[in-house]
Amino acid sequence: MFPPLLTKHIIHPLRRVTSRWHRDRHSIYLDLERSQRYPLDRLIELQVAKLRKLLTDAAANVPYYTKLIKETGLDPETADHSDLLKLPPLTKSVVRENFGDLTNRRFKKDDLKKKSSGGSTGEPVHVLQTMESKLFNSALAYRNNLWTGWCPGALHYKVWGAWKDLTKAESSVKKRLFNHVYNFHTINAFTVTDEILEKMYNLFRRRPPTLLESYSNILGEFSGYIEANRLDPLNVAAVVSSAGSLYDHQRKAVQRTISPNVFNRYGCREFGSIAHECEAHEGMHINMERFIVEYHRQDETGLGEALVTDLENPAFPLVRYKIGDMARPLDTVCGCGRKLLSIESVEGRVTDVIITPDGTRVSGEFFPHLFKEFDGIIAGQVIQNSVDEIDLLLKTRKSFSAHDQETLVNTMEKYLGTSVKINVKHVDNIKITPTGKYRPVISNISPPGE
Repeated sequence: MFPPLLTKHIIHPLRRVTSRWHRDRHSIYLDLERSQRYPLDRLIELQVAKLRKLLTDAAANVPYYTKLIKETGLDPETADHSDLLKLPPLTKSVVRENFGDLTNRRFKKDDLKKKSSGGSTGEPVHVLQTMESKLFNSALAYRNNLWTGWCPGALHYKVWGAWKDLTKAESSVKKRLFNHVYNFHTINAFTVTDEILEKMYNLFRRRPPTLLESYSNILGEFSGYIEANRLDPLNVAAVVSSAGSLYDHQRKAVQRTISPNVFNRYGCREFGSIAHECEAHEGMHINMERFIVEYHRQDETGLGEALVTDLENPAFPLVRYKIGDMARPLDTVCGCGRKLLSIESVEGRVTDVIITPDGTRVSGEFFPHLFKEFDGIIAGQVIQNSVDEIDLLLKTRKSFSAHDQETLVNTMEKYLGTSVKINVKHVDNIKITPTGKYRPVISNISPPGE
């Protein structure tokens, strides 16, 4: 282990002097450190100024928005949050079909970096970003990590399932060197096996990290492995869960087995970190300096489709982007003192709904909560390819009995009806997306009339 204090007090400050990237990122971070304490009305003013700049540029240089803004009669120079409602939500299919027209003509394509979504709901979505946009994202991630108690040089493990990220982390001698200096390590968990979980447990038992960053599904399996094998709880200082919903029962299990200090992060490939939990653990603060989050078509509980506007990527403007998730806002002010608006919860994808022959819609949230009632289920996934049939994939322990399976199927039939055939398939692993995400429910059919 490289001496953490040497990295924190000498090497990291030195890089801010010798590296333009780190110098520019630190400058952005200092601004973010101040703005997170602004009063809410000042944060809204900051968003409005950035929104007007973004829309004015888009109207002049982005063909898709030149046409759309003219058709809607929106005035970019006086626009505010309410004027966003004049623009239709931007869907992933529209982005795919209008990639060229969504690219800002002011920028040379060779100067832009491509980012791609995991394609968990179909084809991947490709977007472009400037180096400045990438820097801003890095500064936000740095700020969010600091909220957990981490600091540069502190032991940091990233248990990841996206092979591109893992490859990038080891892509050069320079990257490997600085990973060592910063005590940053990655563990490939694209396929989660007991051998990998045992290795993780022994590793973290011997040397508990300051920060463990992991996909929510991996954390769920890891905590289940520790409890199933009656192992002593770990003493990890902080855990960040991302790339999927960490359900309440999973969070409690992680707190019992890995760390009492659990932080949720909400983001995606197109945007990076949209919102992050702070040390007060009262919801996830939206990174308002970059993102406007709307809740489209909210129900009586406040749950709505998340629409996200990126204020810091003029090269490929995403305005009211329909990210595909259902989210609920939090109206209370966080006890940490930051005035950044917060998301209370993200509760699965819009498409995570099972539809029965009579038109009944069963929320995807139902199934993970049902699975947790069976100690023998490590992970489960429901896949619907036709209205009268679903596949139920189960990764189980030896303790999962035939009686348990019968009880599980009978419970599902109470909600789905007996007209839906349930095909139970026992698997060694649940398939995840190329970016490592686990989806407990996948529906490949459209609701009637849609």
